[in-house]
Amino acid sequence: MKQFNLPDVGEGLQEAEIVQWNVQVGDLVEADQIILIIETDKANVEIPSPYKGKITRLHGNPGDIVKVGNPLVEFDGEEEATAEASAEDAGTVVGKLETGAEMLENYSSGNQATAVTKTKIIRATPAVRALATRLEVDINGIEGSGPRGTVTKTDVEYAATNGLSPAKYLEKTNVQLQETTPKTPAFDGQPLKRAKRSMALNMAKSHAEVAQVTLSDDADISYWGKKEDLTVRMVRAIVAACEAEPALNVYYDHESLSVKAFDQVHLGIAVDTPEGLYVPVLKNAERVKPQQIRETINQFKAKAKEKSFLQDELKGATLILSNFGGIGGRYATPMVVPPMVCILGVGRSHTALDLVDDKPKQLKKLPLSLSFDHRAVTGGEGARFLGAVIKDLQSD
Repeated sequence: MKQFNLPDVGEGLQEAEIVQWNVQVGDLVEADQIILIIETDKANVEIPSPYKGKITRLHGNPGDIVKVGNPLVEFDGEEEATAEASAEDAGTVVGKLETGAEMLENYSSGNQATAVTKTKIIRATPAVRALATRLEVDINGIEGSGPRGTVTKTDVEYAATNGLSPAKYLEKTNVQLQETTPKTPAFDGQPLKRAKRSMALNMAKSHAEVAQVTLSDDADISYWGKKEDLTVRMVRAIVAACEAEPALNVYYDHESLSVKAFDQVHLGIAVDTPEGLYVPVLKNAERVKPQQIRETINQFKAKAKEKSFLQDELKGATLILSNFGGIGGRYATPMVVPPMVCILGVGRSHTALDLVDDKPKQLKKLPLSLSFDHRAVTGGEGARFLGAVIKDLQSD
């Protein structure tokens, strides 16, 4: 009997939701056959079978949340799909392994790596392994604190600083917290799922980390024609603002107090659905033509409706555009999602009296709300960025 556990299909993943089973108990499956679809970070991921054999048990139903490392499927295996299956912890890694003299390594969609030596299994992502090499830390000597003993970034950094086992430190800390934290009664409610669950986690992280400031102003769009595409114009204006004030098109790392600047503008565009908020990414927005922008946004809306985004389509945003004005509201305090340092909100346009050449005139105004992380962005940089957005929106 073989057991297959939910693998870590992405850095930092702790859980996923079962979307669809492609097999039933009693089915005979081949190695690498897609047996289920899970959703993580709002993207659907196909999970292949690590074995050839007969399905004897399915753990969980569509809609259930499964923790990384917990059982998914049990097999009456006819043969093992990979050499790694002979290891005690087989089934926590997706895909086939290449065999070497001393080590077996597996990369799942470029994210997950597992090394099996003669004496010990070391689980870590490629990024964590690279960090260990850079910090001159022997990853084989670290006791991982992640799911199924996975070595995390925190483990490596802690080991580099303290020379101790982070897993035992965390275990001791957790015991102390359990002893001092009063127990609260269980909340009898419905758990958040999919996009709303991901949003809750991201907003909690934002609230805990970001020193957020919001700056608001209006753009005069009175001269715009009736067929002007607001979102296309916003994309153009944001690209122009990134050129004028590149300090907002960066990632900020609070641990190292450093920023990573980008030459390309990868713009996340918020899409509202009944299931929650999706933020697909318009890659290299500075090179996309207006017609292509509209076509891509229409594709985003269709995929949001069908919940058919791929993981890559929801990753890599360097800043975010949230056009909530079509629903309601003029100004807001959009939440910055780290490691990004800004998000621009667009409210509902309205008419207002203003002075033009010392004479009152009715103008059409577009409300803009720019939130930025004051740890990495100065007030002047934020103001110049918003000013550049307004300047482009008010130009031909």
